[in-house]
Amino acid sequence: MRCLSQSQLLACAVVTLFTCSLSDSYASKKPAIPVLAALDNKALAQKTGKTIAVEGVVTSVGKGSKDGVRFLDFSQSKTTGFVAAVFPVAYPKMDALKNYLGKTIRVTGELEKYKKRTQIKILKASQIKVLPTPAPRPTPAKKKS
Repeated sequence: MRCLSQSQLLACAVVTLFTCSLSDSYASKKPAIPVLAALDNKALAQKTGKTIAVEGVVTSVGKGSKDGVRFLDFSQSKTTGFVAAVFPVAYPKMDALKNYLGKTIRVTGELEKYKKRTQIKILKASQIKVLPTPAPRPTPAKKKS
């Protein structure tokens, strides 16, 4: 059996540590999830079946007829556009849905078609993130002529 010197052991430890941290950093990097605007119906239609993030302002909160599903609507239309379908399993760890009204949020999950709408099913509270609302821009003063 061959014995290694202290400097050889140290060199092996450094190489092992570097190799492990390098492989961990590559393994932990996930491909970026596309982020689409909730009102971009054309782009959303092209991503059906994919895991994506959708951002937009919640314009209304709705309720399903029998199954307890609630809806965060991102468009004024009740028959088209994007909706986040919030299932009862997610309720216990979420804010009251009315608290999302008027807020800009990001919803992450698999995009699917339901009737004429695109939707993401919300099964965990972690699929919804409230985003900071951008400050309103001041209106430029009109020049007098």
